[in-house]
Parts: sequence; C-alpha cells; structure tokens
Amino acid sequence: MTVDPDERQRRGRRVNWPDVSALRHNDGMETRQQPEAALWDFDGTLVDSSALWFTAEKALVEHVGGSGWTPQQSAEIHGYSMPDGAQVCFEFAGQGDAGLDPQWGARVMGDYFMDALRTTGLTWLPGAWDLLMDVKAQGVPVAVVSATAEPILQMAMRDLPPNTFDAIIGGDRVTHGKPHPESYLVAADTLGVDPTRSVAFEDSPEGCASAQGAGCFVVAINFHQRHESAPGRMPVDTLEALTWKGVVGEYERWVAAR
Repeated sequence: MTVDPDERQRRGRRVNWPDVSALRHNDGMETRQQPEAALWDFDGTLVDSSALWFTAEKALVEHVGGSGWTPQQSAEIHGYSMPDGAQVCFEFAGQGDAGLDPQWGARVMGDYFMDALRTTGLTWLPGAWDLLMDVKAQGVPVAVVSATAEPILQMAMRDLPPNTFDAIIGGDRVTHGKPHPESYLVAADTLGVDPTRSVAFEDSPEGCASAQGAGCFVVAINFHQRHESAPGRMPVDTLEALTWKGVVGEYERWVAAR
C-alpha cells in the first residue's frame, strides 16, 4: 500500500520524502498568535477513501446475506463510527433485528477495507499534504482524529515519513464516537493542549459536531456535504491554496469575538 501526496507517487515513481521533523520555522508568525494544535480528520479530509469504504461496506452487507448497497448509501454513513456504520449495513441487509454485534461488523468491515487498501492505496485530497506541511513548518503539533480504527490508520500511513503526526486517535480509542466530542478531547489531552485553542479540519457533519463540541475552531470541508458558515466554523470547498496563515486569521477573529 502506498499513500501518495503528489503526482510523482501516483505515477509509481519513488518519492524522496522530506524529513518532517526538520519542518520547524516561524515564517514571520508570532508564536502567541498560533493555535495550540491542528487536529485532522482522515477520511474525506486528508485522503479520498470513499471507494474503499464503499467496497468494504458492500462486502459486509453481502457477508450477512444482503445486496444492493450503493455509493449513495455509503455517502450517507460517511463520518459514522465503524460500529454505527456496521449497524446501518445490518439494517440495510434486513438483519437489523438479528442480534448481530456491531463491533463484530466493524472488525469484518475493517478487514475488507484493509484488503482493498493493499490493492489500490489511497490518494491525498488536493492541497491536503501542502497544508499539513505548512502547519508543521510553524511548529504546531498535529494529530489525526478519525472514526476509523487505529490499526487501519497505521496501515494507511505506514509509508509516510516518521513524525508526520504527533498523535493518532482512532475510533477504537474512545467509548463514544463522533459526533460525541470525546475523540477531540482525547486528542487534545494526548498532545497536552487546550481543545478550545485548537483548530480541527473536518468534512462530515458528525465530525464537525464532534470538534465543535470539544470547543475547537473548525475548518469544514465540503466533501460529501456542504457546510454553512457559523461562529467557530469556516467552510471551504477544498484545502487547495488554503494556507495556515489564512486559517489562523479566521481563528483569531473567532477568538476575539468570543
């Protein structure tokens, strides 16, 4: 499996990854102006994994005797925790009252996802890698905060440079998945930062609700669904051409208005 943040790797060429641990400079931005951390959702925010999740969900539906799962159904559960997504698959297959364990379904679905991941890999969404490197260049701690289980995240990111992320919080780390704020609270605690002084990057309504519930400023990416502007929420169509300096400017205006 190869995660590919640029076109060279998509063409199958070897990429000489940067030493991300060296990306620490200020670029004219005062440390006191910085949010304390940048917390990133994974699926639909950093990478486009929608085809792989559709494949895994469809396989789970068929595994329990159903059929007819479509990309539209997959998009509707984007952002759900894996057990919650598995339960929807059970119900779609007509097995909602069969007593099937959603945790078991999440494990089966995860196995199907990793099988697909080994075959096809993942593609970084436009602008995501550049913005992540921009954030790291300012010395800001970064973490992945995902509904996806940590073993899957670790596999998906195994070809990234060391120290790309300071923490990885998967959905299996928490008791309550998104939209509950626990994931973001755990991430902030792991990094030793104040969640109310952190920026979260999210694409799903469940993820945005989770981050805002934890008190984060949220950059809401219009991936599967469009987001409305609101206090503490900055909708964007893409991360392409977005800079950390621009995000910090919006964050500061939000902080000043609180």
